[in-house]
Amino acid sequence: AYECTTSTFLPFRRLAAREPDARELAILNQVITEQRAEFAKTPEEAKKLSHVGESKPDANLNPVEIAAMTMTVQTIVNSDSVIWKR
Repeated sequence: AYECTTSTFLPFRRLAAREPDARELAILNQVITEQRAEFAKTPEEAKKLSHVGESKPDANLNPVEIAAMTMTVQTIVNSDSVIWKR
């Protein structure tokens, strides 16, 4: 649980310029947990997503984790907390 909290807390704080409340953090922890499970079932999809963009992913990083975090950060970016800060 600590890893999930850290991996969702920090991106939210940077993007929303505030700390997430308990409800937001619980939702984000659920999102990243679900995304990890989904991408673990389809590692090729995770690998494809991790290769989107100009930069190549670090070969030492787990593509499932990259894909799950990408989707979680996308959720944060699309949240009202960040949209109102633009």
